[in-house]
Parts: sequence; C-alpha cells; structure tokens
Amino acid sequence: MDLIEADRDYEKEIENFAKETVKEVESKSKMTGITVNNIANVISVGNSIEEEIESLNVKIEEIRPKDIDFTTHHGLFANPINRYFKKIKEEEKYIAILIDNLKSEKEILSRDNITLEIEINKLKDLVRKINSEYELGEKLRLEIINIAESNNENSHFKNILECLDRKMYDLKQMALIKEQSALAFEIIRNNNKAIIRNLDRVTNVTVEALNVAVAVANSLYNQKLVLDKIKKIETNTSNILLSTTGVLKNQTVNIAENNLSEVALENAFTNTLKVLNSVNEENKKYVPESQDKISELKKIGEESYG
Repeated sequence: MDLIEADRDYEKEIENFAKETVKEVESKSKMTGITVNNIANVISVGNSIEEEIESLNVKIEEIRPKDIDFTTHHGLFANPINRYFKKIKEEEKYIAILIDNLKSEKEILSRDNITLEIEINKLKDLVRKINSEYELGEKLRLEIINIAESNNENSHFKNILECLDRKMYDLKQMALIKEQSALAFEIIRNNNKAIIRNLDRVTNVTVEALNVAVAVANSLYNQKLVLDKIKKIETNTSNILLSTTGVLKNQTVNIAENNLSEVALENAFTNTLKVLNSVNEENKKYVPESQDKISELKKIGEESYG
C-alpha cells in the first residue's frame, strides 16, 4: 500500500473513529441531566420525613402513660385510665396522617430508585461501549505504528497518531465521568434504600408494636376489673365458690405477673421513642450525602457540556 494512500485511509478512519459513540455519550449526558433534576426532590422529601418523624416523636411522647396504675380500679366518673385511652383515640387520627405521609414519601423514594437503577444500568452499558471503542483505538494505534516502523516513516504518521491519541484520551475521560456518575447515582440509591428501611421500621414495626401494647394494656385493665368483681363474689359466697378459689387465685397471680403490665407498656413507648430518634439521626446522614452527590452530578454536567 502506498504510504500517502495509507495516510489518507487512516486519517479518514480516525476521523470517524468512535464518532457514533461520542454522539451517544453527549445525548446520554443530556438525559442524565434530566434524571438529576427529577431526583433532586430527594432533599425536600428527606426534610419532610425528618419533620414528620419529629412530629410523631412529639405525639408519642404526649401519649406516654405517666403515673397511671393499670392494676388499680378507679371510680367510674373520675377514671384516669379512661381519660388516657380517650386521649390515645384522639391522637390516633393525627398519628395516622403522619404515617400516611411517611408511606407516601417512601413511595416517592421507591419510584426514584427505579429511575436510578435504569440510569445506572444505562451508564454501565455506555462505559462498556466506550471501553470497547478504546480497545479498538489501541489496536488501530498499534497497526499504524507497525506500518510506520516497517517503512521507517514514523514522522509521516505522527499527526495521525496525535489525533488518535487525543480521541482515545477523550474516550478515557468520558468513561471515567460516566463511571463517576454511575457511582454517585448508586450512592443516592443506597441512601434511599436505607431511608426506606428506616421508614418501614417506623410504620410497620414501631407503631404497630405501640398499638398492640396499648391494646393489651387495655385488655389487662379490663381483666383486672372482672377479677375484682369475681373476688367480691367469692368473698360473699365463699362456701359455694370454695372449690374455685385456687383457680381464681392462680389467675390473679398470672395476670399480676404478666409482663404486659403498665411497666411493659411504658417500655414499649420508651423503645418506640428510641427507634424514632435513631431513625431520624440515621436519615440525617443519608440526605446530606445524597445532596452532595446531586451537586456533584450537576457540576459534572456543567463542566462537560456547559
């Protein structure tokens, strides 16, 4: 092959080298910018979650059973236990609204994670394509060097090689940027997952456990009332009920020793508050990190295609 003809062929080949891939990268960068803007609401959602968990914390604190004896019978009209459970019923609606809001925000984060997963996979595919183009460039470079050396014409192909090297360098930078973007999206997605898990702790575990604790304590109190009445009957008709005395005493002891007493109920509230505080503290780590990554992605977009 004539060197001049070879020079022209390689020049044309290098001119078209990775052309379509570069166009795809540029198009993908614009789409990535749209994705970044779409998931930017993770910050406002994170702030809303923090506010709602703090409000939930306040409400749980307000309905903690304080100085209430669940095993002592009070008067019908001046019964603090009745007032306590009435207060819980009044607050249940507000707590339910907070929980519904948290569930809605969980759905937003879940939808964002679907978008992020798609974006991450597309970026990884694009990185693989860029790397494949880079490998082709290395083969082409080696081929040109071999021809130049075999014809002792290194200077003749110098400009062509410089042009190819610039394109290969650009490809390498594009791959690094896309890998960096994929990593940033992955961190945001993992942070969303952690926040979602924390929301599940609040909505599915903590509040349900609290409801069960209250229900059992209420039931325990009602059982105690019934036993008190039976014990009165037992006292007044001891001869008739003599055979059942042992049974009644055992039942009384079992209920008195039941772990779901007022102490256990207080523990349930204490544990709930601990979980709420723990969740809020953890979420405070994830949201700023996601915000940093979103800012980083925006900066990448501005520097590359600003």
